Amino acid sequence: MSPSLDLAGHLVFGLGAVALLGVALQRVKSKV
Repeated sequence: MSPSLDLAGHLVFGLGAVALLGVALQRVKSKV
């Protein structure tokens, strides 16, 4: 696997994790 492709994969994975975390926080805030 090329380094640039690996870096892109990590970036997408990181953004996805941040998005899921943001959605989770919004749900927690709406419950409170």
